[in-house]
Amino acid sequence: MYGAITGDIVGSIYEWNNIKTKQFPLFKKSCFPTDDSFMTVAVASACIYWKDHHRMETLERDAQDFKDALISEMHRIGNRYPDKGYGGRFHKWLLRRSRQPYHSCGNGSAMRVSPCAFAANSLWEAELLARFSAEVTHDHPEGVKGAQATAAAIYLARTGKTRSEIRDYIRLHYYPLEKKLSEIRPVYRFNETCQGTVPEAIEAFLESASFEDAIRNAISLGGDSDTLAAITGGIAEAYYGIPKEIKDYVKAFLRRDMDANELRIIRTFRNLYAHAFHVLYDDVVKFRFGGYKEEGPAVGPVRRKAHRKALAEKMAQREEALKAEEQHIREEWQAEQAMLDRVPAIVLLQELRLATERGEVPHEGA
Repeated sequence: MYGAITGDIVGSIYEWNNIKTKQFPLFKKSCFPTDDSFMTVAVASACIYWKDHHRMETLERDAQDFKDALISEMHRIGNRYPDKGYGGRFHKWLLRRSRQPYHSCGNGSAMRVSPCAFAANSLWEAELLARFSAEVTHDHPEGVKGAQATAAAIYLARTGKTRSEIRDYIRLHYYPLEKKLSEIRPVYRFNETCQGTVPEAIEAFLESASFEDAIRNAISLGGDSDTLAAITGGIAEAYYGIPKEIKDYVKAFLRRDMDANELRIIRTFRNLYAHAFHVLYDDVVKFRFGGYKEEGPAVGPVRRKAHRKALAEKMAQREEALKAEEQHIREEWQAEQAMLDRVPAIVLLQELRLATERGEVPHEGA
């Protein structure tokens, strides 16, 4: 979930000072984690609970327990950090410590959802957890849809799907994704809804060449910059992994602006779901103060490489089978041709034998 937090921190200073270019310093001292990051931590905390408690046979009860845990963490963290740019209705929800949703279709459901996709063991579970995480506040159909689309893209990215496969899935189940960034950027304006943020954020990832490029794509659109980049960053982390130097910058910002308890939640979540972030090697992965001393490569690129290799091997096997079948057909044809070439001689010999028996052909020396 460092991907979402990275996008949030980078975009924090551009939310009210939009830029329409990819050329900008990635980090400035004035950058900071906003509500996007703090609510992402709250969702991560609830996902830690989900890991230990959910069972298919008690799904309805466990879903409510997950929601209760999430609401409690959102209240705790939100009131602990009250000045982080929360939306007006959400801020009132925090202050009242309400436990009822307020039918929002805002992009807050999508900005915080990334832990659900890393905690899930299947695409179905990723979309289910996303729905649960949205419904505690953003129970409008568009609010739920935005969270589920984001979680689906992240899950597909971390399980080795290609950008084209992710695009196809989102188009089929969520948004048409009809416009390219070059069409969106000139006319895009601030929009706090899921339907006006999530498709653009997903497109920013789909047209990227690296993790950093994805973040720059999102920021360059303008609008709700930190949330756009948080959504894009979550997908890009799953697809590319995060360069160490970028992650080190992010950790420094978090140590500056978050208390130990929230940092512990991040560390615990990443340890608990380590297999979703990195390839784990027994001789490399080592625990140190509840964290990993070293990390293997990101899971998404490794799985995608494995899928490409498996596909290449399958295509090679198919090509070999086609060649073998072609060779068999050629050999049968050659055998038939050889038989046909022998037919005139066989017929002539038979006619000659019959003519001889009838006395029509004189014997040698007659």
